[in-house]
Amino acid sequence: GNSVRGEDVVDRYQLFKEIIPLHRTHGSIHPGSYAFPFAFHLPSELPATFKLRPGHKFGASITYRFKAGLDLGDQNWAKDLYATQEVVVADRLPAPRPIHEHQSIVAADPKAMFQCFAGLGNVNLTVSAEQSTYLQGDAIVVNAELDNQSETIVDSVRVR
Repeated sequence: GNSVRGEDVVDRYQLFKEIIPLHRTHGSIHPGSYAFPFAFHLPSELPATFKLRPGHKFGASITYRFKAGLDLGDQNWAKDLYATQEVVVADRLPAPRPIHEHQSIVAADPKAMFQCFAGLGNVNLTVSAEQSTYLQGDAIVVNAELDNQSETIVDSVRVR
């Protein structure tokens, strides 16, 4: 009779990746609290975020996230720290008609934060964005905060 055969395919494709060094040092970042605010523009041609899960064997998604990293140098006992924050990229709405006002998309949780803790004493890396939903071509303002209350050597802070 009639039969349908399928094949499982798992593939990842990066649409957009940018590495931004926020701070480099030729020594170590002394104990204390530091903030590394930065901004960048999303490319206007990025596809919107979506997740498609119609069945147990089929699915597709487009997701975006910030990943901040803390390089801890050549210390064999220490692993680098990472903090990740997922954001939503929404389709830009078509130009409004003159009688309607365009309403901007507001993030449900504009102060969403992720904290990463490690067993290195008191070293904390936090990444936060002003909002969690953006439109293609928007400027994104992000803040990476480092709280180093240890003797751990920090070589650099970066965001991907």
